[in-house]
Amino acid sequence: MPLGYIAAAMIGRADLQVVHAGVQTTCPKALEAVRITPITLGPKEGLAIINADSFAAGVSAPTLYDANIMLLLTQVCTGMSVEALHGRTESFHPLIHECLPHVGQKEIARNMLRVLEDSQLAITTLDMHLPDKYGVLKQDRYSLRSSPQWLGSVAETLVDACRRITIELNSANDNPIIDHRTNIIAHGANFQGETMSIAMDQTRQVMGVCGKLLLAQFQEVVNGKLNFGLPPNLSGCDINLDFGFKGCDTAMASYMSELDHFVNPMSNHVISAETHNQSVNSMALVSARLTAEAVEIVQMMVTNLLCLTAQAVDLRLLRNLAMEEADNLREQYPGATNLLEKTEWYDFMFLCDERIAALKEASGMQGTKAAAETVVYERMRNLYKRACNGEMDASKYMGKGTSRMYNFIRKELDIPFYCGQPAIDTWLGRILQAIQSRSVENVLLDIFTSVSPPSRQNSQTA
Repeated sequence: MPLGYIAAAMIGRADLQVVHAGVQTTCPKALEAVRITPITLGPKEGLAIINADSFAAGVSAPTLYDANIMLLLTQVCTGMSVEALHGRTESFHPLIHECLPHVGQKEIARNMLRVLEDSQLAITTLDMHLPDKYGVLKQDRYSLRSSPQWLGSVAETLVDACRRITIELNSANDNPIIDHRTNIIAHGANFQGETMSIAMDQTRQVMGVCGKLLLAQFQEVVNGKLNFGLPPNLSGCDINLDFGFKGCDTAMASYMSELDHFVNPMSNHVISAETHNQSVNSMALVSARLTAEAVEIVQMMVTNLLCLTAQAVDLRLLRNLAMEEADNLREQYPGATNLLEKTEWYDFMFLCDERIAALKEASGMQGTKAAAETVVYERMRNLYKRACNGEMDASKYMGKGTSRMYNFIRKELDIPFYCGQPAIDTWLGRILQAIQSRSVENVLLDIFTSVSPPSRQNSQTA
């Protein structure tokens, strides 16, 4: 019983070894050094200290708090993924979720509309009002489209887990129960923390559910064949030489594999102990500890996706501006149309010198070196320079909620647009520190409390 060591230290047991100021010493010497007098335990106090149910509640409460933060961050990641992939807010339309009115599902859908309110990067018009385009999806893939249905059960599970842990924190769980008002002494088993064990098992399971969604969104955003025109691996420079966020992609798969292992339940792994007196035992403390580790993995997954989607949103804006310039080029130099259509927009920026040379040879631009340099270098490459210099602010085009997180990453954490710097690991460290220190909570408060829900009338085009 690990808590027995804590009780032994509190009473100052002479043969107990402890660590004080980084040095191993005896318990009495350590207590004397910090001027703490060993206590003398009264009736039931020793048993109360070694009651694992209380300790499990103490571990479960902050772990559950952090799990709720992960759910909020997963919703923000989903919003930024929608914008990165030029996705649709139609998936969150009230009509859909009124037809399957699970409480959690409806809550997530409302939150997503709030997070993406006023976004110019997401498609806010119902598909029924849009013309069909060859090669363009009529609806988003599951990681975006079904996110309210996917995360709704997570929200409901965490609410119930909070209810259970709150009861545990505010109850008597020792044995026997003594009521001094009625002089009744009742022997029972309120220390049997099966409720907490199952609550933590379920919390850990829904953290796995969040992880699955985060991984699916990450792999869609980073994949050049799925992300609708963004560079492979979201590289911000020559894709032939730079692997961009490929390392993060590999790490995400590793995180998910480990998380899959952790989501296995603990509450049913019970073995009889103490000559069958403890024939069943909740294992609540172990379950809480495993859940804390699972939450940490989800924190790392959120970190990677936040960093990735900030890059993706910048690239999406850069692509939109580049495509506008390409349209201008076609009008000014019709002979370059074929070349422009065959060249990826990011090659004009990442491989600008080579494309300038090619443009010089294009029909309609022969012998017009100055024109080619003006059009390509000053327009196209200057866009790229603005992005690399931090002069391109995508937040003006984002939703009210997603823009707040984007600005937190870009401005408060000082994480720039990636264009080849060997610093992604450092940037990930900053985001993870902000999450684990809970400084990101102020951002979440701004996102989920300051943004007014869209009206039903406005949501008809959402």
